[in-house]
Amino acid sequence: MAKYLKTAFLRDLEIKLQDEKISYGKMLELIQTEVIENYKKDNTLLKKIKKVLSEIWLGFKIAEENRHNSQWGKF
Repeated sequence: MAKYLKTAFLRDLEIKLQDEKISYGKMLELIQTEVIENYKKDNTLLKKIKKVLSEIWLGFKIAEENRHNSQWGKF
């Protein structure tokens, strides 16, 4: 599973909470927003990787079919 929160981000929120610059509820909202944002970034990256790998696999599959259809290497 990917890491959706950075330690520095949480540390910064804890300091703001201790200094009473933000409330506990606001801290939870910020954490939730950060997790959703990082998940979306990670999810789009995974989709791109999946697409590239499927295209490579399709290329191998086509090459293998063409290898069997050609007379290359037969005596």
